[in-house]
Amino acid sequence: MFVVLLIFVVTLLYVLYRRTFEYWKRKNVPGPKPTFLVGHIGESFLGKKPLGDCFFDIYKEYEDYPFVGVYKAVTPCLLVRDPEFLKCIYVKNFKSFMDNEMFVDKNVDPVMGRNPFFTKDHVWKKTRALLTPNFTSGKMKSMFTLLDNVSEKAVIYVNNQIDAGENCLEAKTLCMKITLENLASCAFGLDANCFNDPNSDFQDIANKFFREKTHFLKIFLTMVIPSLMKVLPIRIISEEVAERLRKIVFETVDYREKNNVQRPDFLQSMMQVRDSTKDFDSEDMMAHVAAFFGVFGYETSSIVMSFLLYEIAKHPEVQDKLRQEINDAMDKNGGNLTYDNIMEMEYLDACLNESQRKNPFIGALFKLCTEKFSYKPTKTSEFKDIEVTVDVGTVMVIPVKGLFLDPKYFDEPHKFNPERFLKENLKDDRSQGVFRPCGDGPRVCIGQKFGMLQIKSGVAHIIRAFSISVNPKTKEPLQFDPWHVTLSPKKGLWLNFQKIE
Repeated sequence: MFVVLLIFVVTLLYVLYRRTFEYWKRKNVPGPKPTFLVGHIGESFLGKKPLGDCFFDIYKEYEDYPFVGVYKAVTPCLLVRDPEFLKCIYVKNFKSFMDNEMFVDKNVDPVMGRNPFFTKDHVWKKTRALLTPNFTSGKMKSMFTLLDNVSEKAVIYVNNQIDAGENCLEAKTLCMKITLENLASCAFGLDANCFNDPNSDFQDIANKFFREKTHFLKIFLTMVIPSLMKVLPIRIISEEVAERLRKIVFETVDYREKNNVQRPDFLQSMMQVRDSTKDFDSEDMMAHVAAFFGVFGYETSSIVMSFLLYEIAKHPEVQDKLRQEINDAMDKNGGNLTYDNIMEMEYLDACLNESQRKNPFIGALFKLCTEKFSYKPTKTSEFKDIEVTVDVGTVMVIPVKGLFLDPKYFDEPHKFNPERFLKENLKDDRSQGVFRPCGDGPRVCIGQKFGMLQIKSGVAHIIRAFSISVNPKTKEPLQFDPWHVTLSPKKGLWLNFQKIE
């Protein structure tokens, strides 16, 4: 009996292997040999390498190929290397790649399940149409005063730290205070008070939102095996955090309605959407305001801002040039920063773009094929002349880190060189085609304008007020936590701050 059972199990595993791990072989798509059950991400499962780096290595190995067949655990995926194919996915043939792969059930997780990053199909379309008017340049301009006030508080905070003998600060910790204050002010209409009180209520919610022991494990599993979210009641955001956010939002809304308070923030916009649309209720309003914690503002922006400060600190010549641009712009306005002049700072924009290119906050993105699609490189392409038919349900891997660090598109890709993003140097259409830090097309990150604006505001005020340098506590070369989905240095980014008199 045991022998029969053993033969059955071995046969079943063999059939499973052939059916799953020979998928791309049957389609004549090139790719490295996968490992049973873990595919090409075994090192990520073992905590040896971030998930995106597993695909980064494959990207480099298949230099001449427009696409590569890979496996995310037992899921067949197509890794895209050809910028023209990338353009098809993002823009030209968007209908065939409309959805992100990750899934969160809103019946299990009402907050994240309503987030536009996770919604699918017609639900995403409807949500996007409702939210887009709230992220226009006009809306950002009206919110800028709120962001500027927070940036000024950040300068006061750093000054106080220096006066207290603490001139060495961890960059992401500082940036998280800034983005959390911005979140509280622009999304909830409140003062987070995290510059003065490290144990403030908002800070505690943020810590529990992102720093619960199981949080990054849940995110990792959602990215690696998204089908688990369809069969297991997994919540990304705990019920406690959801209830606390709900209480804050509903109490604030109630106060505004009773006292006829109007404020130029996102919550006010969501109240207007709720009042004008039958299919958008208070729960939707709360969920989209809460989205600022992750996708729109707090976490991602703090990562991008901290690496920008780190790169500026490492390159004094860049810092001097940037400070001059900031001083010139602010001096024209009596020492004040305005929305218009920050949008005109070309070198600041170039520094931000270059930092995002060199340090992409996420190594890979995953799209889902929603309509059958065939692709073959053009005759003038530098890639091998092979074609593929992508079936519905196939996962597309966008190797962000691979594209951003490819010497074909960016000379000396590991060098921090903001000049490559100045207008007079933007001559290579290919490099511009692959540099899409927030995605592209109809599904481009809806909150990117807000994120970039708060980063620019915070950095402009800091660089005007302080000279910064890298402290030896920063362990270089940087090593990254393999369990974090986003870029996370193991020992932090420690910077010295010195007042500019």
